[in-house]
Amino acid sequence: MEPFQLLCPGCASKLKVRNRSAIGQRLACPRCREMILVEAPEGHDIGESKLGMASFDDMDLDALLDNRAPASPPKPKKPVQVSAEIPRPKRPTQRAPNQKQQTRPNQQTPSNPNQQANPELAPGQEWVNPATKKKQRMVLLTMAAIGSLLAIGAVTFFLINGFGSGNNNVAEVPDENVEQNDDLKAVTDTTPDDTAIADADSETDPPADAPDITTPDIDEPEIVMPEIGDAPPIIGIPDTPPEIPGTEGTDSLAETKPPIEGFDDDSDLGAGEEPVAKLVDPNANLNSILAESGTSLLEIQTAASNMRSDLTIGTPKYFFDKVGFEDADPSRQKDQIILGVKFDQQPLQTVLHELAAISGLRLTIDAPTIAVSGADVNPKVSLQIENESTGTVIRKIAESVGLVAIESDRGFWITAANSEEFETESIGIALIIENEDDGHQLVQLIRRLIFPGTWTGNVREEDIDGTGDPKGKIEFVAGKLELNHSPAAIREVQKLVDGLKALARNDVAASELLQPVPWINSGKFAADFTPTNSIRLPIGKFFRNLRDNNGVQLIADWHSLGNAGWTSDSMAPGWIDERTVGDVVKETAHGMGASVYIVDEETVWITSQDVADSIFLLKLYPLAKLADGRLTTERLEAILSDSIGEPMRRPGVAFFVLSKQKLVAVRAPQLLHRQVRAVLREIE
Repeated sequence: MEPFQLLCPGCASKLKVRNRSAIGQRLACPRCREMILVEAPEGHDIGESKLGMASFDDMDLDALLDNRAPASPPKPKKPVQVSAEIPRPKRPTQRAPNQKQQTRPNQQTPSNPNQQANPELAPGQEWVNPATKKKQRMVLLTMAAIGSLLAIGAVTFFLINGFGSGNNNVAEVPDENVEQNDDLKAVTDTTPDDTAIADADSETDPPADAPDITTPDIDEPEIVMPEIGDAPPIIGIPDTPPEIPGTEGTDSLAETKPPIEGFDDDSDLGAGEEPVAKLVDPNANLNSILAESGTSLLEIQTAASNMRSDLTIGTPKYFFDKVGFEDADPSRQKDQIILGVKFDQQPLQTVLHELAAISGLRLTIDAPTIAVSGADVNPKVSLQIENESTGTVIRKIAESVGLVAIESDRGFWITAANSEEFETESIGIALIIENEDDGHQLVQLIRRLIFPGTWTGNVREEDIDGTGDPKGKIEFVAGKLELNHSPAAIREVQKLVDGLKALARNDVAASELLQPVPWINSGKFAADFTPTNSIRLPIGKFFRNLRDNNGVQLIADWHSLGNAGWTSDSMAPGWIDERTVGDVVKETAHGMGASVYIVDEETVWITSQDVADSIFLLKLYPLAKLADGRLTTERLEAILSDSIGEPMRRPGVAFFVLSKQKLVAVRAPQLLHRQVRAVLREIE
């Protein structure tokens, strides 16, 4: 048969038909896979032809390459900024391939190279240039070769480091041992076995490059805590007080030398007494220390999850001071202070740990309670400590064993319940006292207004003896007040003197004449909650003080304020960072169902009216009309009694007039102070 040509309607390729068997069949174009019905031209000779698979042959390869459809659109090049836009070439559309060509089973693969270069494609498969296929195969082979090399290298590295290094070290150790054996042979006459010498040397002096050998810990290092022995415990005050180095012959607590962070090992605690153990590291594993030391001094379960570390104050500083009495009566030494504790930012668990370590008490925390036991405490006492401040917990512990905990500037004193804790101090008042009469007048003011109620804020009959003078000692000598009284009373006297000095220096503005004198850190916390002054005390510090002094447990973040245990309805409104401290304090009180009571420049209470009414405060009110001497104490008391009535005759309420200083001193509950202030404004 004579070959003839066909023109593909899909890609316009010129196709050549060589086999007679192709006539009358639908064959796919080798280029675009368009199905074409093969028909011979009219008058064409279709005689006998050699057998073969029905297929097309390209007639004109150059023409076919010129007219072929590209396999994929060319990648667009980066645009070049020119004045005129250059149109991008459009991708020619390709028709979807038709159904598979049906071939007879006896057909053979054509031997035409063009047919082999363009094999049949499956439906949906795109034609790929043979050169591209070859490149892909090369990339795959290259990646496989690289991966094999990396795997072989990793295995080799592991084998060398895992086994080879150990063999090298083993080979080096005998060399060094041999040198040591030579030295030993030169010194000794006998020649021991080389192997035994090498073993001995390797145990005593291993080579520098020998591998580290970690031996399992059989027993942890033993931490031995000396037993307390006969040291006086906190329960039951000993008849003979312990002698503290540096306190012999002293009459003032200020002259003593308090040990810091526990006792020294060589502390002299008295004849026949064993030294008290040094305090252990509060961060150490307490259970393991106690188990190895064999002592049951303290058991604290750190699983007290309800106790937050930020609710407490810490780094305890301990001091044992001997109280100075002028008469040095040995019988009164039983009432001396036996323990003092000062805290500075530490968790409550640590504070109790240290407290038990030096007191002999056994404390077991099992939130929300704490069990207190000891030699003289049977059965053990269980205390509720949930949502309690450190000061409250310390007081509860002391009360549970028949003692009292008294807070002072130096910390907490834990002492006998009937203790008369006296200190001696000298306060200079030369700025406000012009003569001896003024000094004695101030002494009378202090005796009348400060000493009553020193301990609890209420009048206590035992504070005043039969002559009306308070126990202790106060006198004016050479421009100074000489005091010998409780630390709380001395602090109150110091506040009063500071306030008087502020008046003498004209530090109080005219607008504050009828306000309480700011005798503590003036301006820290303004009574009127103005933003200018209230912002000086950080909100966090204020609420920490509120918690420690009033037992109010607060949880604050940047935007809201609440109390652990409050309901959602009692949460203070949010966005406290945009409000003054005063606004937040008022909202906090509202959420607690309580009221706000302004005490002084840095003290604000959030409490109930009953509690506020039971606490007495001493305040000074400047009054200009006192200058002419017409307003005496008796006259002022009569005016206040007529204006206020029965509350002015309440036990513990007291007044005193300092004419030369133009001051009215009033000791009364907070609510009564408001009424007194109103009456004084009318008088002015």
